[in-house]
Amino acid sequence: MHLNDRTFDAAIDALHAGSAVQIYPEGQSHSEPSLTPIRTGAARKFPY
Repeated sequence: MHLNDRTFDAAIDALHAGSAVQIYPEGQSHSEPSLTPIRTGAARKFPY
């Protein structure tokens, strides 16, 4: 979870500045036509 702290901090800063942020809960990009298993890191980082 701590591997992405800088990325999440940048996302939080962008949100505070009024920017939009997209979060892909699969945790990776791929070319499959369906979803891969959802990961919970973002949900745990942003418990709102």
